[in-house]
Amino acid sequence: MRFSYIITQESLEIEMLNELILFFGCGYVYTGPDNRGYYTVRSMIDLQTKIIPFFDKHPLQTKKYLSFLQFKKVLALYLENKSLLPSNIEDIKKL
Repeated sequence: MRFSYIITQESLEIEMLNELILFFGCGYVYTGPDNRGYYTVRSMIDLQTKIIPFFDKHPLQTKKYLSFLQFKKVLALYLENKSLLPSNIEDIKKL
């Protein structure tokens, strides 16, 4: 299973996305085939120690907050078990 945190912006905003690498101290930026810029973090350690704590301290004020809570819960389940057991799959489906 692969977890990712991704921010997408128009290609004109690539420099802002590059600033996120400096801010969080992780991730990478690329331009997709749709000519949009993507800031992506895939490292489990960075997600757990940098991205999630940031959004715990500075909660999102949009409906994406619920998605964040789901992401955080599923990542925690995965990290606790190192694999998603059938019992955990049922918990995830309920989210």
